[in-house]
Amino acid sequence: MVEVRPAVVQDAMRIGKIHVSSWQATYMGIFPREFLEGLSVSSRQVWWTQRLSRPIDRASVLVVEFGDEVVGFCSVGPSGETEGEVYAIYLAPEVFRRGFGRELLEASEIRLATAGFEEAILWVVEANQRARSFYEAVGWKPDGALKLEEIGGVQVRELRYRKPLPVPKPTSSSASQ
Repeated sequence: MVEVRPAVVQDAMRIGKIHVSSWQATYMGIFPREFLEGLSVSSRQVWWTQRLSRPIDRASVLVVEFGDEVVGFCSVGPSGETEGEVYAIYLAPEVFRRGFGRELLEASEIRLATAGFEEAILWVVEANQRARSFYEAVGWKPDGALKLEEIGGVQVRELRYRKPLPVPKPTSSSASQ
């Protein structure tokens, strides 16, 4: 069974593992091998423990579970007053291309819309063709913006994608008011 739910502090270790293993699988050939092999699960766990311990207004971290194991996560929040952002979305490499990313991203889009955002953006490494194809298949479109980032000693181009968010459905309590 697949479930998307809000992340809790106890998920930090698994999120850290997914963050590192996904980077290592996705970015080999884009970033130096030494950089990718040097990524630390424990430092990512510390970072995610801190992040999950301090909620940020209008921001969320969601996880997708398969069975009773977290297999992916998505972090979203504000980019502007009416614009949300997908900060990160990663899956464990062993579950790539099984539909979990689609469910997680859809739930994250709904979360952003519910937080009051009208559209969302995300940045993707230009050379990450698999991710770009995925985003385009689920309705995201590049808007022409790009930025240069230095990651792992390599300067990479990132493209911005954009998508209008669904209009939140009224809850039963707001519908009766």
